[in-house]
Amino acid sequence: MKTNKIFGLFVAIFLLQSCTKKSASDFDSDPSLFKDYITGFSSGFVSVHSDFRVQLAFNKSDWKPNQELDDDLFDISPSVSGKVVALSNNTIAFVPKEKLEQNTLYQITLHLSQITNKVPKELADFNFSVKTIKQDFLVNTQDLQSYSKDWYYLNGTLKTADNLSFEDAQKIIKATQNDKDLKIKFDKATSTNTEFKFMIDSIQRFDDDSKIKIAWDGDDVDIDQKGSSFFPIPGKNQFKVLTIQVGDTNNQSVLINFSDPLKKDQDFKGLVSIQGTNNLKFSTMGNVLKVFYDNEPTSSIDKGTSKTVAVEAAVDTAVVMVDTAAVDTEEVTATDVATAVE
Repeated sequence: MKTNKIFGLFVAIFLLQSCTKKSASDFDSDPSLFKDYITGFSSGFVSVHSDFRVQLAFNKSDWKPNQELDDDLFDISPSVSGKVVALSNNTIAFVPKEKLEQNTLYQITLHLSQITNKVPKELADFNFSVKTIKQDFLVNTQDLQSYSKDWYYLNGTLKTADNLSFEDAQKIIKATQNDKDLKIKFDKATSTNTEFKFMIDSIQRFDDDSKIKIAWDGDDVDIDQKGSSFFPIPGKNQFKVLTIQVGDTNNQSVLINFSDPLKKDQDFKGLVSIQGTNNLKFSTMGNVLKVFYDNEPTSSIDKGTSKTVAVEAAVDTAVVMVDTAAVDTEEVTATDVATAVE
């Protein structure tokens, strides 16, 4: 009995070791040893929609583009259903039937000796690994714009770590105002597979300051993330700066979001200043004033490794004029505003 127990324990340990996946560094072949046969292959982090491919250093005259080859040319762990295809006369790929599992290490073996008989025995198999991206997302709110004195809409973006369908993107975000659902419109024409433009529509502007709740949940699209935040909505007859953000043109611009639309033909010189800069230029986009400058601010830029930029801007809101075609009142009450953003 004792001998049987020891034998059973040995078998269990052997099976456990044989089923344990090697690390990529232990599994992968040394590419330099295969330089006469392989010039490129899939590596690093890849999308769940990717294939596994290898580029050969020689041509196969009998391969035609999109020709299906023998399935046993590749071994993959964990197992994946799919087909082996010649992409060209020197590139072979395993094309999965369905999307891969996210955040998963795939270890792939190409049986090179089955492709050419000129390879030495010790180079018969070429091993390589890839890891799929863990899907994640980030919800960013952008500018608040006015329909009229009573109604707003809020622009935003949903950014994902890996490709996501437009239909799935629409399942993630919800917005409410006073417990009532707000309509969210996604713009397919300006969206990509990893960045989706949306607008939270028909936000009511009350007499007093209020807020809307923006919630996100990735459960319906197999993303383990959820949360919420509140976005402030200014009350009527309060003309003020809502946010100041660094623009996206080589960080050489600042976007100032006001509570009301700005008059387009006014001269903003002297009304807006950015410390350490000169030769400011301006353009208006509804409630947003875009300020361009020639040189970076010297005393209020964060040069840290996080590469964030801090800009101090002073805005004389008592003098800035509102576009009365969009807002019904010209009388606004405000003071000089100094805001720092990061």
